[in-house]
Amino acid sequence: MLMDKDFYDQAYASGVTPWVIGRPQPAIVEAEEKGWFTGPVLDLGCGTGENALFLSRAGYEAVGVDIAEGAIETARAKAAAEDVAPWFVVGDVLRPAELELPARRWATVLDCALFHVFDAAGRAAYVRSLAGLLEPGGHVVVLAMSTDGPHFGPEVDDEVVRAAFAEPEWSVEELLTSAFRGRISHERETGITGLRIGDPLDVPARLARVRRL
Repeated sequence: MLMDKDFYDQAYASGVTPWVIGRPQPAIVEAEEKGWFTGPVLDLGCGTGENALFLSRAGYEAVGVDIAEGAIETARAKAAAEDVAPWFVVGDVLRPAELELPARRWATVLDCALFHVFDAAGRAAYVRSLAGLLEPGGHVVVLAMSTDGPHFGPEVDDEVVRAAFAEPEWSVEELLTSAFRGRISHERETGITGLRIGDPLDVPARLARVRRL
């Protein structure tokens, strides 16, 4: 699978976006507290911007990228309302040369629930894009839903993460059990969980810190 712009445009237009929780992901907050981020930070697949806004408030220079115009419009409105300064860009992460970004390499790239949407060919293309965006010695922070979960969305296991970020270009420095917080969005999920549409739900995830060699 590659990035399906129509799918994401329709999801944001309809409001059926179970990955949008209106706040930064708790796992990303914990990663920042661990010292996993160095600025400047590029947030790929930033959605409505909660993680980039959090990092900006924490003092990092942050830029968010998403393929869905509706998501970026919401992120920009939130940034304006909060008087914080992340820059949000509409673009395809698999076409890094076309992104309207500052002419630089990034110290940290954040991937929150993006890596897991790709199939093997998509992951290979995506990781090549990351290599061109990161400065040598820079890090990718990845939060991806895990195959240990309830199969409410795309999932990956440790082998997939390690295979995608293999030497000689990459070193997986941390690969931890974590959680991704989403929202219940389908009747099937209510029957399995006992929760209601819109309720928050933490599902198993993997949190990785990967260094570009």
